Amino acid sequence: MQAVLSHPMGDDLIQDLVDDIRLGCPVRSLSGVLDDLEAAYDVQDQVVPHLGPTCGRKIAMNSAALMEMARITEPIVGHVVGDAPLASGASLRVSDYRELAVEPEFAVVIAKDIPAGTRIEARALGDVIARISLAFELLDKRNDTHAMHAPTFVANNVYNAGIVLDQAPLDIAALDAGAYAATFTAKGGVIVNGPATAPQNPLEACAFVINHFTARGQAVKAGEVILCGAHHPPMVIEGTGTYEFSLSSGQEVSLSISP
Repeated sequence: MQAVLSHPMGDDLIQDLVDDIRLGCPVRSLSGVLDDLEAAYDVQDQVVPHLGPTCGRKIAMNSAALMEMARITEPIVGHVVGDAPLASGASLRVSDYRELAVEPEFAVVIAKDIPAGTRIEARALGDVIARISLAFELLDKRNDTHAMHAPTFVANNVYNAGIVLDQAPLDIAALDAGAYAATFTAKGGVIVNGPATAPQNPLEACAFVINHFTARGQAVKAGEVILCGAHHPPMVIEGTGTYEFSLSSGQEVSLSISP
């Protein structure tokens, strides 16, 4: 059963959010309109089908510090939009977005369908993972200034605008143990450089995302990509340049920005 919105807008709110996302309008605060996360997920369920095809799911706010700032007790999730991930080396035009931002992340590629109603533990994910690879999440923050209001994020599909995905597999055991070093560079400048930079164990993040959606009656399909959390806060893109995210083991994902 869907939660009841705390505002008479109802269907009008859904259409307004769809229009805002499609047209790149500034994010409207839903504080006082939609303050319950369960109701926000009901809104997300109704908004996302109007945004076109999706190719995966995502987690956000999956660090203790961010959850405390947002006054929530667990991370939030959304869908990854687009027919398919863009390949590493993709070129994007910043003018195609209102406020393009990128986040370096680990991404899990799902190997087989996970039926609705399934609950899976992180330690059992080996049976359903094809690989974990490096990725950039693309976001259109649309000038969001609404002070970490989690229901606003959720209803807006956590601002996802796609994904850039590398094909090289990472060492899952090393990631599970936090035994890796990562580097994120933006236009030649080093932004992140160090060990164990993920906000959460990627297997635990992946299991959380899967379990959220399967508990809501949705299957997670083979080929979907699960984004596991940002190694750096969203970096709003200004101007042109190349962005790279790599591990000391040699894998790398990159994208370039044009006007």
